[in-house]
Amino acid sequence: MAPKVQIRPATEADVATIVDIHNDSFGPSLMNRLMYPNGISAESDAKFGESILKQIRNPPSRETGDEQIWLAYLPEENDEVIAFAMWTVFREERPEEEWSKVASLGEPGPEVNVPFYEEFIGGLHKMRKRWMKGDKGLLLRMLCCRTARHRLGAGSALLRWGCELADREGLVTWLEASPEGYGAYRKFGFEPVEVQDLKVVEKWGAAKKLGDNWGEKSAVEFAGEVPEGIYRNAMMRRLPAKA
Repeated sequence: MAPKVQIRPATEADVATIVDIHNDSFGPSLMNRLMYPNGISAESDAKFGESILKQIRNPPSRETGDEQIWLAYLPEENDEVIAFAMWTVFREERPEEEWSKVASLGEPGPEVNVPFYEEFIGGLHKMRKRWMKGDKGLLLRMLCCRTARHRLGAGSALLRWGCELADREGLVTWLEASPEGYGAYRKFGFEPVEVQDLKVVEKWGAAKKLGDNWGEKSAVEFAGEVPEGIYRNAMMRRLPAKA
């Protein structure tokens, strides 16, 4: 029998664990290999840790929303934390000077492949701006699980928390789906509204490794088959359930 998963809010004591799970989750992915061709530096890890602390400490505001980080853990295995989700709840509408600034790109680390970073991360942020604008809503900014702890229900537990909050408050939920997460998001009622098709072979010389998922099954019913040499991410939306 699989161990039971529970969830709780993150605290400042969890920062190092969150950074570690983030690196473990994204480390093998093509996007990470292209964005960090020589690996992630200690400086970038430190900057990410600082951003997590800021999210935990900052009080909610209209401009930045209510930032929440939730963890999935195993109470039967010494409360081991195996996944996290970063959510932002926007309960007030925001003027353009606020939402356009909040969605701007941060400063990449010194080891980052900046042109790819701007196309990949910048492209996702542009999709987010086009669809969310300054409306009320719930945004899933990141969901990561330890690679050795997949299929225990951690991602589902974290997604369920967000969907239940959105249903209670009548909020549309948004996220940008990687190929690995697309199927799980569909099961929770998310629908694709736009895709990001990156020409990773033509522009970045990417080579597909055995087992790589480049999004061949992502949003096919919406945007068509994924062309050869393309890596597909998807902007997705979930409407709140009616009472």
